[in-house]
Amino acid sequence: MTDITGLHNTWTVKDILPTGYWLHNETLGKLFLPTKNVDTELQSGDKIEAIATHDENNNPVADTRIPESGLNALYLLTAKDAIKTGAFFTWAMTRDLYVPKKWQESPINPGMKYLVYVFVDPQSQKIVGATKLHKFYPETSEWLKVDQDVTLTVFAKTDLGYKVLIDDTALGLLFHSDVSVSLRIGQEVPGVIKNRREDGKLDVGLKGQTRENRNDLQSAILDDLAAHGGLSTLTDKSSPDDIFKRFGVSKGAYKKAIGNLYKNKKIAISKDSITLQKGN
Repeated sequence: MTDITGLHNTWTVKDILPTGYWLHNETLGKLFLPTKNVDTELQSGDKIEAIATHDENNNPVADTRIPESGLNALYLLTAKDAIKTGAFFTWAMTRDLYVPKKWQESPINPGMKYLVYVFVDPQSQKIVGATKLHKFYPETSEWLKVDQDVTLTVFAKTDLGYKVLIDDTALGLLFHSDVSVSLRIGQEVPGVIKNRREDGKLDVGLKGQTRENRNDLQSAILDDLAAHGGLSTLTDKSSPDDIFKRFGVSKGAYKKAIGNLYKNKKIAISKDSITLQKGN
């Protein structure tokens, strides 16, 4: 039965026991569904959707609690516990998701959130998770071009910067020097491809921090002012987090943008606010 682990199928209830139900599928045969793996009481002949997995004794069983995106997919999960050989995460299925140490990007700390890729381990034939995303996503892509706007999903923090997933297709690096706000694991931010290295690996930046995007940021600031009666209390003294929440850019990028608008006499800047100049 291990060869069907992770498969999501329609099953028919054949036999009812005190501890669960025997299910049948014409192609796959029979599979036991423990009572704890189903939310409602079933009757003989009922048809249900279930996924094949294993119980704590390594016996093949069914589970009616099916992950929303299935397997071979990413989930933002909170670590529940960590032991010498791996870590456990609470998630959609009845049993906690196990992330073996060999599949961890870095040591996992209980209570912290992680982006976890869920798959069937080809060696153990069990459903497991991994935070080593480079095992599942390439570190370069011919489809991603320099200056291209992308969506970045943060999955790890290193001494150099943040490791990110680019448009759900490839991995990249966002250097600390290009970020002035604290990013969270699992956070999605607008970005841009800044550089392709000789080995093909990709460096990225936050959108609004490159020359090509500064005009877009300035236009966004003017539009925001117009939508709020020509006044904004978001100045160069505001916190990086407040600036990022409003425009999705760093404080440095925002300061440069309003500085250019001021030089071009588009706005006036005071201690507590910026105002739209008449005629703009």
